[in-house]
Amino acid sequence: MSDVSQAKILLAEDDVTTRLVISQLLAAQGYQVMAAIDGLEAVTILEQTPPDVIITDLNMPNLDGIEVVRIVKSMPEFTDIPVLVLTAEDNQNSLRKLFELGATDYIRKPISEVELLARLAAAVRLKQETERRKQKERELNRSLQSLQRDLHAAGEIQRGMLPKGNVMIAGIEMAWHFRPSEAVGGDILNYIRINDHQVAFYLLDVSGHGVPSALFAVSINSMLIQNTRPGGLLIDHEGLARQPHEVVSELNQLFQMDHESQKYFTFTYAVLDTQQRTIDYTQAGQTPALHFNGQRCEYWEEGDLPVGMMPNVQFKTYSRKIEPGSRVYLYSDGIVEAFGLDNEQYGYDRLSNIVASHNGKTLTESIRALISDVDNWLNVSIEQDDITVLGIEMVPDFKTARVTVEATTDAVRTLCATVREVVMQVSNNQEVATWIEMAIAEAGNNIVQHGYGDSGRGEIRLEAKASSDMVEVSLIDFAAPYNPLEAEVDFENWDYTNADEVSAGLGLGIMRAMMDDASYERVDNSNRLTMRRSL
Repeated sequence: MSDVSQAKILLAEDDVTTRLVISQLLAAQGYQVMAAIDGLEAVTILEQTPPDVIITDLNMPNLDGIEVVRIVKSMPEFTDIPVLVLTAEDNQNSLRKLFELGATDYIRKPISEVELLARLAAAVRLKQETERRKQKERELNRSLQSLQRDLHAAGEIQRGMLPKGNVMIAGIEMAWHFRPSEAVGGDILNYIRINDHQVAFYLLDVSGHGVPSALFAVSINSMLIQNTRPGGLLIDHEGLARQPHEVVSELNQLFQMDHESQKYFTFTYAVLDTQQRTIDYTQAGQTPALHFNGQRCEYWEEGDLPVGMMPNVQFKTYSRKIEPGSRVYLYSDGIVEAFGLDNEQYGYDRLSNIVASHNGKTLTESIRALISDVDNWLNVSIEQDDITVLGIEMVPDFKTARVTVEATTDAVRTLCATVREVVMQVSNNQEVATWIEMAIAEAGNNIVQHGYGDSGRGEIRLEAKASSDMVEVSLIDFAAPYNPLEAEVDFENWDYTNADEVSAGLGLGIMRAMMDDASYERVDNSNRLTMRRSL
């Protein structure tokens, strides 16, 4: 409505003369009038044709003015309609009741034409302003929903740039957790296979939060991912990893902080050599890496200024020897600086204690336990930072690739695809890859169903070792002890035609046909089934 005189008015008046006079007066002013003989008829009209303003007499048969106001204001779809009440009474209790129920105004009888038109025009403008406000709210809500969809999509893109959960690299196992404080965040992590014995891994944290920081983080990550060719930012002309301080120095020149954005980032960039069993690293303003050597935790305190804060900073590369079974954790300050209920920060001691206390668990479980402990610590009423952690474990045999997944049928499918990739890397034999994949699928699904059963929680670790003539895969679970092979003397003599889930447990028929041999052992509270296949 752009003109108050075009508004629809619902008039409820039991006196015929008064109803006729008011109707003609309003119609002469251009209003559309719907007249009702009492409150009951007014409510019926209201539900069929909602008006812009209601004018109701206070005293009427069947349904009086107070009840009309009560009904109108109790219905969410009509609560914004202004209600003017006509009354000849001067009863303060009645007037107080009307306003408590939500009446907009009242007009005394006998009615003054000037007063009626003035108060009606004010009520119409009130309705128009309410409609404009609601329209603005709807537009803002649509814009907000669109923004939230865009942010969700941006978050999915950012998460899509993170490492895949089933990637296997010989000599190490990787696990990570990424949770931005908003839909997107300024943290990002990754690991990149440089060659057959070197892996680069890093964690960066851009200053600030939200979309600007996320865009900055994604651009840095994209540059690192795209520079994995010999002679590029990460790899020299001989195919070896460049020294970490060289990589960080170049990034420092490329991403200098400007006066408008004021963006810089803390960064740990490291290269693990599985043959030399060393980690070379540069820490640029990032929280110190946590190293657990199987017995105790230590923090690597060496470091330099953040990247982009100042030009011509001299970054350094530090080197550490890493023993088999050791773990290194990179993490954002959102963990150690997380505020608890008493405003105390989570701190480095709690971080190292939780890591050390879960040294007997898988790398994935240790990170899950850390995040759970941080979540229990968090004061949710305080704005918190992004929470990111990347863990890397040195596998005892540097020729073995390892990955740990949750014990679900979906995760087993990722294991099958992973084993296929390992086989295809050493032998371009689709048939053999399919045989091994089927054996892993059967073994993995039965671990899910019969090993963990109804517990609903568990993990399966896959270790794969491939050479030019043989593939050896081990499935390790942490369920109660059971020997899937105990009913048989050896693999070749398995009576798979009579095997069932109780006596054989792991689909012996399929595995006998697909693999050359298998063995079982109970090791450190875990069940280890190892299968081999010649290529």
